[in-house]
Amino acid sequence: TMVVAESFPDAFDYALFGNTNANRLRLRNTVTVSGDLYYDGDVRINANASVVDGLVYGDVVDGAGTYTEAPGDPDPIPTYSTFDTTYYDTQIAIGLGLGPPNLVLNGSDDLDLAGGTVYYRNVRVRNNATITGPGTLVATRNVNLQNNANISSDVTIISDRAINVRNNAVIEEGSILYGVRGVRLRNSA
Repeated sequence: TMVVAESFPDAFDYALFGNTNANRLRLRNTVTVSGDLYYDGDVRINANASVVDGLVYGDVVDGAGTYTEAPGDPDPIPTYSTFDTTYYDTQIAIGLGLGPPNLVLNGSDDLDLAGGTVYYRNVRVRNNATITGPGTLVATRNVNLQNNANISSDVTIISDRAINVRNNAVIEEGSILYGVRGVRLRNSA
């Protein structure tokens, strides 16, 4: 009998993990992180932002938001694992080769990925529109999810630029966001 146990890097034990001290991590507006937060640098939690159901680990932790600073370093101190971007890079290259159209979902619109992969240039999902998984959406430019947009579980969103999630947009558990130029969560996302 052979038992194979999956092993994940310690970084995946955190709701939010950052391993760079080049910049300060700032939580602002009404952003809420549920679980432990680790950042190898300074953390500022502005008024109306919060970290709940966990501790905040950082070099200097301050701000007027709601949080509980950890009394010391975690044990073990997490390290950033190597991250293979080949799959994401390949999907973006395919999309760039297709020259896909823009996608705008609004109101009661629903894009059902039905287990497949779709390609677009810019993507905007807003005003209660939904993307239903499982499946993958690839954007060769930006993705904007706003105003109560809903991304169901098991949806992978890949962007060659940024993914902006704001104004009560919801990303359900089990989804993956990959943005070459970042993922931004704002205003009760």
